Amino acid sequence: MTSEDLVKISCDLYTLDEAVTAQAVLSKYVSDQLTKHKGSDKDRLKKTVTDLLKCILDANIDLPQFCCTNLARLPPVSADHVDVVALWQEIPYLKTEVHEFAAL
Repeated sequence: MTSEDLVKISCDLYTLDEAVTAQAVLSKYVSDQLTKHKGSDKDRLKKTVTDLLKCILDANIDLPQFCCTNLARLPPVSADHVDVVALWQEIPYLKTEVHEFAAL
C-alpha cells in the first residue's frame, strides 16, 4: 500500500477536526512544530493527514501506541492492501516463538 493510498483512506475516514486533533496530540511528541495548513477544508485535510503520516512513518520519532475505541469506524482492508512479503518474513519468527512456547 502506498502512502498516497493511506492518505486517501484516511481522508475518507476522518474529518478535518479529527485530523487537527490528532495533529495536536502528535505535536507533543515531535520536536518540529507541525504546520497548520490553510486553504479549503479538503486541501487542509489532505495536507494534515500527509504530515501526520510522515511523522508516524519516521523511525526516529518515539510515539506512544494508540488503539481504536470504535472498531466499526475502521475501513475494511482487502487482500490487495496486504503486504504478503512482510507476512512471509514474519512466519519464521512466529514458528520460533511457537516452538519456544511449546518447550515450556
